[in-house]
Amino acid sequence: MAFREPYTEIAQFAQQRDKKDRVFETLAYFDCVNFARRARATAFFSVGMIDDICPPSTVYAAYAGEK
Repeated sequence: MAFREPYTEIAQFAQQRDKKDRVFETLAYFDCVNFARRARATAFFSVGMIDDICPPSTVYAAYAGEK
Protein backbone atom coordinates (compact mmCIF):
# COMPACT_ATOMS: atom_id res chain seq x y z
CA MET A 1 0.00 0.00 0.00
CA ALA A 2 2.74 2.47 0.98
CA PHE A 3 6.46 2.32 0.55
CA ARG A 4 7.57 4.76 3.26
CA GLU A 5 7.45 4.91 7.01
CA PRO A 6 5.40 4.51 9.09
CA TYR A 7 3.81 1.76 6.97
CA THR A 8 7.09 0.00 6.23
CA GLU A 9 7.65 -0.43 9.95
CA ILE A 10 4.68 -2.78 10.10
CA ALA A 11 6.42 -5.16 7.71
CA GLN A 12 9.42 -5.23 10.02
CA PHE A 13 7.25 -6.72 12.75
CA ALA A 14 6.79 -9.82 10.61
CA GLN A 15 10.18 -10.87 11.95
CA GLN A 16 8.80 -10.76 15.49
CA ARG A 17 5.74 -12.94 15.10
CA ASP A 18 5.48 -13.59 18.81
CA LYS A 19 4.56 -9.91 19.28
CA LYS A 20 2.01 -9.73 16.45
CA ASP A 21 -1.09 -9.42 18.64
CA ARG A 22 0.45 -6.62 20.67
CA VAL A 23 1.53 -4.77 17.53
CA PHE A 24 -1.97 -4.78 16.05
CA GLU A 25 -3.52 -3.83 19.39
CA THR A 26 -1.26 -0.78 19.53
CA LEU A 27 -1.87 0.14 15.89
CA ALA A 28 -5.62 0.19 16.52
CA TYR A 29 -5.16 3.28 18.69
CA PHE A 30 -3.81 5.21 15.71
CA ASP A 31 -6.24 4.07 13.02
CA CYS A 32 -8.68 6.94 12.49
CA VAL A 33 -11.31 4.64 11.06
CA ASN A 34 -11.86 3.36 14.62
CA PHE A 35 -12.94 6.83 15.74
CA ALA A 36 -14.90 7.91 12.66
CA ARG A 37 -18.30 6.69 13.88
CA ARG A 38 -17.90 8.71 17.09
CA ALA A 39 -17.43 12.01 15.24
CA ARG A 40 -20.33 14.42 15.68
CA ALA A 41 -19.05 17.45 13.76
CA THR A 42 -19.13 18.05 10.03
CA ALA A 43 -15.88 16.90 8.51
CA PHE A 44 -14.06 17.70 5.30
CA PHE A 45 -11.85 15.01 3.79
CA SER A 46 -8.95 15.75 1.51
CA VAL A 47 -6.84 13.26 -0.38
CA GLY A 48 -3.46 13.68 -2.03
CA MET A 49 -3.71 11.25 -4.91
CA ILE A 50 0.05 10.71 -5.18
CA ASP A 51 0.81 10.95 -1.46
CA ASP A 52 3.28 8.17 -0.66
CA ILE A 53 3.06 8.63 3.12
CA CYS A 54 -0.72 8.62 3.50
CA PRO A 55 -2.16 6.84 0.44
CA PRO A 56 -5.70 7.64 -0.74
CA SER A 57 -6.97 4.20 0.31
CA THR A 58 -6.16 4.95 3.95
CA VAL A 59 -8.12 8.21 3.87
CA TYR A 60 -11.07 6.47 2.23
CA ALA A 61 -11.31 4.02 5.14
CA ALA A 62 -11.86 6.90 7.57
CA TYR A 63 -14.33 8.57 5.18
CA ALA A 64 -16.36 5.40 4.66
CA GLY A 65 -16.38 4.66 8.39
CA GLU A 66 -17.81 8.13 9.04
CA LYS A 67 -20.96 7.46 7.01
